[in-house]
Amino acid sequence: QYAGLLPHCAGFDRGGWGGSGPGSLMGAIALMRQVLMDARWQAAAEAFEEGLKLQPRNFWAIRQLGLAQEMQGHTEDAIRRYEYVLEHGGNGFPLLFRLVNLYWKEFRFDDLQKRLEQGLEENPERLEIANLLLNYHQLRGHYDEAVEMLKPIAVKTPTNPIILRRMGQLEMERGNLAEARRWFEKAMEIDPGQNKVSMQLVSLN
Repeated sequence: QYAGLLPHCAGFDRGGWGGSGPGSLMGAIALMRQVLMDARWQAAAEAFEEGLKLQPRNFWAIRQLGLAQEMQGHTEDAIRRYEYVLEHGGNGFPLLFRLVNLYWKEFRFDDLQKRLEQGLEENPERLEIANLLLNYHQLRGHYDEAVEMLKPIAVKTPTNPIILRRMGQLEMERGNLAEARRWFEKAMEIDPGQNKVSMQLVSLN
């Protein structure tokens, strides 16, 4: 089915994959998407590699090549592609999350933390990045760092029971039971129906 895939890729317009014919960017994208939908990852990777010889800074193609490599289990190759796109092709939150997941799988924790901190510094309004970094600290047992991150948010949003409860959980992990009780009680004042918080307060008492 894909016997003619690479010849089509080799026929891309060298000026930028332009036009609308079988050797055009749009034709290539349609063909590559079909390959991706059919989960023919090796064929997709080969197609993107051929296309990138003609337009090496096409960030969409680099990202898709990384995806094809990831799906084949070529994790380090995928990481290099994703890193390149994030460093040269602007922000891409889904791609950031994908890269962070690969760092975690490869036990590259320093890279993971650095990438999330950089993303949060550049995009402080993106709470999902802050949440990922917070989860990372908690999973790694970095409870002091997690509290340092979350406490200013809890002070700014004193009526958010989820954040208050999480502060209580972190203080429990640190062994600060009095502080944990204080945060749990605040959470219960806002939302008395939190059964988990109620049980945690009972255990503290």
